[in-house]
Amino acid sequence: MKIGRLLIRDIRSGALTKWYLVFLPIAFGVCRGIQCASIIDSMIDDGQMYTYGTVIDYIMFAMQGMSVYKFNPTEYFSIPIYWFIFQMGAFYIVAYYAFDDFKKNGRSVFVALGERKSWWLAKCLWCNIMVLFYFVVAYISVVVMAWLKGASMMFAVTQEFVTAQFSPNVFSMTHADIILVLFILPFIVTLASAAMQMMLSFLIDPVISFAVTCSVYVISAYYTVWYLCGSYTMWIRSSYVDENGVYPVGGIIFSITIIAISYIVGRIYFDGRDII
Repeated sequence: MKIGRLLIRDIRSGALTKWYLVFLPIAFGVCRGIQCASIIDSMIDDGQMYTYGTVIDYIMFAMQGMSVYKFNPTEYFSIPIYWFIFQMGAFYIVAYYAFDDFKKNGRSVFVALGERKSWWLAKCLWCNIMVLFYFVVAYISVVVMAWLKGASMMFAVTQEFVTAQFSPNVFSMTHADIILVLFILPFIVTLASAAMQMMLSFLIDPVISFAVTCSVYVISAYYTVWYLCGSYTMWIRSSYVDENGVYPVGGIIFSITIIAISYIVGRIYFDGRDII
């Protein structure tokens, strides 16, 4: 009951009062949907496609990020801006609330509760809900754009579009593989990063922890290695698509480990914190 009441309070204070942030994932979905539709229209005009694609085509386009970067001194490196803004939006919405609430109400809430673990667990659950909501809104926005543009709502990919935009290796992926790299993995990796950021905001500072998270994702765009979590949020860098990519199952294990560490360190921090 304690956790339930605390979680409802966090949703009211940390989500409903900042309802306008919902426009971040909506804007992402709309922009990426318009871009994808423009490419499909161009391919239809050129005779390369004969349909308006599928909803999975749109979601793949929106969530692709960038392929594995191979250093070339003659080429200019450019970070995938839409991917970066989308990820940073998720981190921004959870960046300050927990820390601010602790500073304003931590002492009175802890005294009223008589313990601290429920408060921290509620904050972790709130973080989970916020990231989940963020992704659901983004996906729904892309789906709506695909529907408005006449795309098929079937769980399938269009051969011509996927071959031209991504890689023929996509056709070797099963439905389960697509669900994993397109829906599950980006969400759980972003959740792990958000949980770590929230925990670090208490150890250092919310602004610095947000900056650190941003830096990790910038570096992730440049280097594709298992310990830089940003690459896991780009399905096109999956080992299913690129042999030099990251392993999705490894990303799941890595993320669960980060989430567990964030919760445990937070528990230790608050158990030992003198707030009286």
